[in-house]
Amino acid sequence: YQGKMVLKSDANAMHDGKVIDGPITEVNKQYVYQLVIDNTAENNQVLDYRVPVVGDEIPFVYLKFRSRETRFSNINSSAKMVEVKTVLSLDEQEKITWFCKLLKVDYAELDVLRDNDSKLIYIVDVNPTPWGPPNHLEKHKVKESKQKLFAAFLNQFFNRQ
Repeated sequence: YQGKMVLKSDANAMHDGKVIDGPITEVNKQYVYQLVIDNTAENNQVLDYRVPVVGDEIPFVYLKFRSRETRFSNINSSAKMVEVKTVLSLDEQEKITWFCKLLKVDYAELDVLRDNDSKLIYIVDVNPTPWGPPNHLEKHKVKESKQKLFAAFLNQFFNRQ
């Protein structure tokens, strides 16, 4: 590949991504190489969608805003919790749950980026050990997110007939 790409550790929760120029001469198997997605937002920030998936259900989406300079860190400038339909189409929701089924993932949080030019979404990371609500989410939304996750978990794994 020729052009800008992201180099990041294949290990979980490293937050060590950086943009490099391709082509590369040698692939290091400890790293993942991805396209740079233009997910820039207002005020020199980037916008990541953190999508919790519980079975076949996406109960909500976190919006995580970071400065462009610290886009690969885990420190958000701000975070919001929104209804799924406000950021993902039905087709995108179906593809996300299908993707999780293919990976045999029952519960995870996905890092999803929307490219500003194509408007396509890209799943750039699957977090099978979710940490929980993102930093800078309002306290009452933290509680609400936990309640919604618990309800989805009950619905998907205990209330099935």
